Amino acid sequence: VEKYADYISIGLVDIINTFGPATICISGGVSKEGEPLIKLINKHIKLNNPVNCQTTVCIAKLDNDAGIIGAANLDLLQQ
Repeated sequence: VEKYADYISIGLVDIINTFGPATICISGGVSKEGEPLIKLINKHIKLNNPVNCQTTVCIAKLDNDAGIIGAANLDLLQQ
């Protein structure tokens, strides 16, 4: 699990360094692991990117429905 969290954090560090997001929300199968995995990911992000990391990693509240809800709202906005 430690190695898994490390691999995820390496990808997230690339996103953090490229785009500088305030928050990254994890969804899908990874998010099913819950808060223990998020804590490990945050720990590994700090190890892999020790320079002023202010990004928060959390579990997406809408889970896998985010795309569907976003598409429905976009359709409503265009009408």
